[in-house]
Amino acid sequence: MSHPSWCDRAHCVARGSAGAHRSRPVVIDRLLLVRANLYSPAAAPGVAFVELRCGTAVLRAREAYGLGRALMSLGRAAEDAPF
Repeated sequence: MSHPSWCDRAHCVARGSAGAHRSRPVVIDRLLLVRANLYSPAAAPGVAFVELRCGTAVLRAREAYGLGRALMSLGRAAEDAPF
């Protein structure tokens, strides 16, 4: 199976055309469990999404700023990623 260049095997759950490729997560806040990573369905490895996990619905200003920067960086990586 072919993996996207950004796929981190430790976080990848792609098996054939099932599951998903995932990059290493960017941790924005460990306490609030806020993290983001690139995500691609195994059936469509040429399509990249930004997956966001957030343990809380409300972020303090500092975490929101960090999240915005991380999302911009991941969005650029998804647009520029060679598959």
